[in-house]
Amino acid sequence: MFGHLAWCELIKTGIGNVDASFPRMSFKYRVWFQVRHPDHDAEDIIEQLGLAVARSWQAGQPRLTARGDNMPGQFEHSLCIFDVGSGDDGQVASRLRTVINLLQTKADFMQGLTDTGGALSFHISWMVGPRGAVLNNRLLNDMAALGIDLAIDPVNNDQAGY
Repeated sequence: MFGHLAWCELIKTGIGNVDASFPRMSFKYRVWFQVRHPDHDAEDIIEQLGLAVARSWQAGQPRLTARGDNMPGQFEHSLCIFDVGSGDDGQVASRLRTVINLLQTKADFMQGLTDTGGALSFHISWMVGPRGAVLNNRLLNDMAALGIDLAIDPVNNDQAGY
């Protein structure tokens, strides 16, 4: 009788006779924000954005593994990967909104990065299951206005180490 969106709207607004035990749209996820640039100082990116960095490297420095072991060659670009959170609550859109609100205060800095060859992206690891989420047009528009791309990587139970 009701389409999925109509049913979700009933639950969200509390209209109608909705059973409180109705399963919510919960799933596991992890979100990273990545900044790649041909030569910008990685430490400056970290300082300017004020996010918790998970991994970074500087263009021109010797390549290293995540464990710090030497690899041949040098990094061709600077990269900063920020772990912006994970959960099993299905609230990936809320998590993105929180980070986007912060990044909007850094819009001029981020524009400077993209104007000089940088790339910005969110990467979402999403536990495959029967649940999904809606990333509404306002959220996607705000991401696009900041020049942020979106990558969604489905993972199964065996791959989800979070």
